[in-house]
Amino acid sequence: MRHQRTTKKLGRTASHRTAMLRNLVTSLFREERVVTTHSKARVARSLAERFITRARKGGLANRRLIARDIRDEAVLRKLFAELGPRFADRPGGYTRIMRMGTRDGDAAPVSMLELLGAPVVTDKAEKEPKKGRKGRAQAEARAAEQEAAGGEAAETAESTEKTAKSAKSGKKKDAKATAETKAEKKEKRAAEKERRKARKAAAETAKPARGGKSKEDKGGPGGKGGKGTKGTKGGGAARRRVFGRKSG
Repeated sequence: MRHQRTTKKLGRTASHRTAMLRNLVTSLFREERVVTTHSKARVARSLAERFITRARKGGLANRRLIARDIRDEAVLRKLFAELGPRFADRPGGYTRIMRMGTRDGDAAPVSMLELLGAPVVTDKAEKEPKKGRKGRAQAEARAAEQEAAGGEAAETAESTEKTAKSAKSGKKKDAKATAETKAEKKEKRAAEKERRKARKAAAETAKPARGGKSKEDKGGPGGKGGKGTKGTKGGGAARRRVFGRKSG
């Protein structure tokens, strides 16, 4: 039973495993990222972080201890000159592991081990065209694609300019139309106000004055003067004259 035995053998002998991890860590410090199987990435990660911690401390003793495994002088120099100062304020955790699926052939889980702060990978530069017929055909096709892309860009720029101009003119027209509608509404309100005033004046003139009935109307038959005016010169005398009655 393997109680308290934490060494990952990775299916290799001790010498093979040591050489493989040295090469893997050296490639990691040189390129700052490396793609391998997930189990090997986990083992190489612990070894690389121990080396970076010693590089942070500096000193001749730590340099010699790391030089036992990192045999490349350029990589050793980079480790103490660049990577150590980069992680001077970081207490551990200098790397990350990202899973990248499985490998073709044996379906082994593949991961990428990289240092924090590694430069971003950019696309590789375009290869030079080949010589001969194929090279010329490829160059012509590439030039045609570039011209087409440039023409499309110019057309899009023109279309955007036209749309911007049309939008500006549309805004001006809309502003003018809104101003006209506001003026029309104002005129309509004024005309409506004048009509209301005219109707009010006509209604006031058509109304009869208070107490507008004449004294004769009041004293006529059925008038107010006929009530309580017996024996007076009011409506009673007039009524007797109309019906031919003799006055007593």
